[in-house]
Amino acid sequence: MGCCGAKDQGKAAASPGVGAAAEGEDSDSDCGWYTPYSSDDDKISPSAVELRKIWSILQAEQHGAAEWPEFSDLWDHMKQADYSELLGSPADMDTATCPLKWFCPNGAAALVRLDRLEGHPYTGLFQGAEHALIRLSSGLKPAAEIPAPARWALFGKLKKAHLFPMVALKGLRDHAHSGNLLLGGSKTGQAETDFFAHSVCTNMTERLPLPLRPALGPLRKESKFPLSLGVSHFAAICQDGTHEPRARFPWCVLFRPCPGVERPPARRDFVEQLVEIPAGTPLYEVFACPSPKDLLDARALERIGLIRTVSQFIPCRSNSRLVFKHQRKEEDFELERGWEQQLGEEHAMAGWELFEGQIAQGLYRDFG
Repeated sequence: MGCCGAKDQGKAAASPGVGAAAEGEDSDSDCGWYTPYSSDDDKISPSAVELRKIWSILQAEQHGAAEWPEFSDLWDHMKQADYSELLGSPADMDTATCPLKWFCPNGAAALVRLDRLEGHPYTGLFQGAEHALIRLSSGLKPAAEIPAPARWALFGKLKKAHLFPMVALKGLRDHAHSGNLLLGGSKTGQAETDFFAHSVCTNMTERLPLPLRPALGPLRKESKFPLSLGVSHFAAICQDGTHEPRARFPWCVLFRPCPGVERPPARRDFVEQLVEIPAGTPLYEVFACPSPKDLLDARALERIGLIRTVSQFIPCRSNSRLVFKHQRKEEDFELERGWEQQLGEEHAMAGWELFEGQIAQGLYRDFG
């Protein structure tokens, strides 16, 4: 399980949406993707209305400061954290006042759409999500921003890490809770300042430096698969609120930065790069590994979708109330009974790097 946006305390409201926009927030501000509100809101789908409310709140929050927890405090927190609320609540916005997000505190958010590639077998929001938003963040404070005297305590790749890329996608649904996908890059960080240097994946390897291994303890209390996130809820309900009679979903999902797309140059502060990305930019190609037994077969990998921005990015700082539900991998295995028996040691070592290498071979099945 990842920890995109985990906060120190407070509960999120367990309702399908956020309710009315906060007082003083401009519900008519231009989102650049459909006509502003009129008195005829019933002509707009409930999922579009709900997304508009969330976006208005994010716009009001975007001027918060870029605060990062200190590594020493974060380390103490990781060893005793409680992730049950993050896994249990389906809310989109946190209604409590929380002082700080421990993980992924700073990033940027944009309205996006997930377009399916015709013919793939997966259901629910994998068939398309027009009313969606994405948050790109760094899981931890970049090492370059840590004062030199304190940097000595870091080790290995952590010393050179500029980013710890994390991606969260939220698709709104009519009269139902949103569907969320959580994906991560390198746990020990990447040296590149370009947020789009590498892919991100719903499965992260359990290969960790010895000093970091105790941090998995609280996660293992919640799941046997602490660094693998479920995707079945994303496939369970369509955007129009229709419940699938049988959810079809892949074992693992990968977002690859769209090749050949001109993006703003990388910056020391990755948020400055993200906010310059214009609306209409192809952001990620969506790939799927159908089942655990397909892990090492590059021909089994599938290209199933495309994520495109429909607004510009805005800063989404540590004061943001936006939250993403994390799903235990066990919930996927309850629906696909044979999958857990297919797991071997290699599956705990599978993540973005393995799948990125498979894509480079050009053998994947393309539904495009």
